[in-house]
Amino acid sequence: MSTPEEQIVQAIHVLNDYALQGQPIHAQAFEFLNKLRAESAHSWRYALSLFVATNDDGRTRRYGPDVRMFALNVLNDFLEFRNSSGNLPDEDVALLREQLLTYLRMEYLYGPAEGSANYIRNKFSLTLTLLFLVSYEKQWSTFFDDIFTLLKPPPESGAEPFNKHVSIFFFRLVLEISSEVADQVLKNARAFSAERMARDGRIRDLIRSNEAAKINTAVLAIVLEGKQTIDRQRAENPDAIIAPLDEEVVDTGIRAFASYVPWIDINLTVTPDSIPLLFSLLADPDLAIRLATCTALQKIVTKGLKVASDKLKLLQVLSLTPVIDQLEAQTLASRAVSPGDDLESFREALARI
Repeated sequence: MSTPEEQIVQAIHVLNDYALQGQPIHAQAFEFLNKLRAESAHSWRYALSLFVATNDDGRTRRYGPDVRMFALNVLNDFLEFRNSSGNLPDEDVALLREQLLTYLRMEYLYGPAEGSANYIRNKFSLTLTLLFLVSYEKQWSTFFDDIFTLLKPPPESGAEPFNKHVSIFFFRLVLEISSEVADQVLKNARAFSAERMARDGRIRDLIRSNEAAKINTAVLAIVLEGKQTIDRQRAENPDAIIAPLDEEVVDTGIRAFASYVPWIDINLTVTPDSIPLLFSLLADPDLAIRLATCTALQKIVTKGLKVASDKLKLLQVLSLTPVIDQLEAQTLASRAVSPGDDLESFREALARI
């Protein structure tokens, strides 16, 4: 007799077989999988097993992206429900923590980081965020410390400092967490829950007091290292095509930085180190990096401060006018020689600052 996991895999294969569409077995598979998602409180353990399962080599994944994506959907349904209805039992948090951290270590630190399956990486960052939200206050207070350990493993591990795959995942995690606890648009789109709103506020306060400085230090250090890597490549060969992974590290890192600027202490994000770094990225040849930097600076400029005089001091410290004026003149001259959509996008982003 087949195991529940085997039944799920078989149903997914049937559902994805176009030759079976319109046949009773196809409808049965659809109904079976929908029931699993609806009953995620009972099926999540099977989903976890399917997502992290490896072949006999202990490294490659046993199941394909379609099975593992379905598994993440079940896990997310379960964790989303728990975020609305209460805490997870300690034993469930312990199991999820152990299994998912092991997966992160093997897949991102020592493995291919899901290869080209960006959608799995993105979906998993939401999964871990939902687990963080439901467990951080009382059960997994070391969440960020555990992630930092993966970011910069001990020298004897043989892994490079600030592993690029782990760094990008860390940035996506920060983006997801900021979105969940501080994005008013997302909150307005979600069914109102006074309990969840209060919980999000407590998590923001805990992050501000316990984690924000460490998160910000890590983000800026990784972005700086990424920028230096790109600068070295350009210095060695001005015509070289920069590795997409290096560009993604800097771009995603700046977007992560921008995501928490509105809700953490301005004294962490505006420093003698951060502002020169942002200004240097504002002149980077890569459009995505420039646009992300414009957004970060815009978030800093528009950040709400309790005292009006503090906003004046902030603008004086930033001293944006000379920088913007210089870039405005440069882009205006470039437009006269070689107009293009990229140039116009950057000019519009500068104007919003």
